[in-house]
Amino acid sequence: MALSPELRRMILRGASTAELQEQAVKDGMLTLRMDGIVKIRKGITTLEEVVKETAGG
Repeated sequence: MALSPELRRMILRGASTAELQEQAVKDGMLTLRMDGIVKIRKGITTLEEVVKETAGG
């Protein structure tokens, strides 16, 4: 994950993990689950594997 100027500001002011994740996604980061969906579409993995590896996320 690249540290954008906005993320840096948010970290310095003590933003929550949820707020940081939301901003990181806005900045172009893919979550593990989002990346898994890309890989499902490319035929690299299965839905079951993505769900198993990203449970709780």
